[in-house]
Amino acid sequence: MLDMTIDRMDPTVLTVKSWHNTEGKAVLRTATTYAYHILYVKVGVCKLTLEDGRFYGLRSDDIFFFVPGTVYTAQFESTPKNHFIEISFDVRPNNNKALLVALMNERADSSVDAIELCHFSDSSMFNESKKLKPSAQTNRIFDRIDREYRKKQEFHPQIASLHLHTVLYSLLREQDSAEQIKVTNASERIMRYVNEHVHEKITNESAAQALTYHPNYINSVIKQATGKTFHKYVIDVKLHVAMDLLLNTQESVTDIAQALAFSTSSHFNRLFIKTTRCTPSEFRKRFY
Repeated sequence: MLDMTIDRMDPTVLTVKSWHNTEGKAVLRTATTYAYHILYVKVGVCKLTLEDGRFYGLRSDDIFFFVPGTVYTAQFESTPKNHFIEISFDVRPNNNKALLVALMNERADSSVDAIELCHFSDSSMFNESKKLKPSAQTNRIFDRIDREYRKKQEFHPQIASLHLHTVLYSLLREQDSAEQIKVTNASERIMRYVNEHVHEKITNESAAQALTYHPNYINSVIKQATGKTFHKYVIDVKLHVAMDLLLNTQESVTDIAQALAFSTSSHFNRLFIKTTRCTPSEFRKRFY
């Protein structure tokens, strides 16, 4: 596996196949991808099953991104005006791609070894096979790639590769935007849960069970949103509530520690001193 970063990516179109199912019935295909591969369902329906059992239903304007070496079974339905566009490509820089293009065009069978899989350290977008829902603007670029290979005018491979470059970066931007929205929504849910349960003992596991997230995901989301671990974030929220109680109520330090589900008063005191550099009692005297 080749370590890769997005800025080193050098997309090169290897093959483009634009076709229609004219069989009058579903076309079934079982195959292995020998390069990076995009299946664009321009019009129609495709039912896709990967070797690991994952199933995807693709409809008009959906795309599926394959990494090299993906074994799949696809059922292309015979719907009216169906149109499928498939693009095989390489992303590695400085390879003998002219030879690879010739190989892909002449030998699309099981004797062809998959090209080297890349691992992108700065984005998970291109590290696994997945279904994507691109924007209409991105989908229009697939049509340009298809048109270049149908007309086969001078420099069509180079121009198609430039279009592919735009497609991949557009998909990356759209995916990052969608992921950021997802993370933002998740962080808001987690923070709201902490605020609503601040008087209880809160752990990664209890929050994960309540919110149906994985404990590691909760920690990752809060770390991204606040720069703190989930445990540190919970402690800080509890201490902020404790400060408010110290200044606005007559509750004892022991009662406040118990109300906020600290294990002991001494544990509460240690955490409070670590954060404010004074004891809870000193804090109350200084600011009350």
